[in-house]
Amino acid sequence: MDEYKRFCEYQGSIQADKTLEPGQRLFAFWRYDTLPYFLGGEVEEILESGKVRLKSVYKSLEVTPVKILPYEIGIKAKARLEELGRETREK
Repeated sequence: MDEYKRFCEYQGSIQADKTLEPGQRLFAFWRYDTLPYFLGGEVEEILESGKVRLKSVYKSLEVTPVKILPYEIGIKAKARLEELGRETREK
């Protein structure tokens, strides 16, 4: 099964990478209804409800993440996910 399908079929609830440290910049992914079916953004705050509040464009947006990663890894994962989404649309 290709990487894009595995990512899209991921059905977990919030999953935090075990290498996360307090004060570390974080990147979260949440479900979306069109390709690539997930969006991502830098985390401003993790709320007690399990949701995250995002920085930048999504300022004050609260989402339920399916994956939280260190920022540098999250940026790379988002770029790869967008690339896979473009490849899928082109087919």
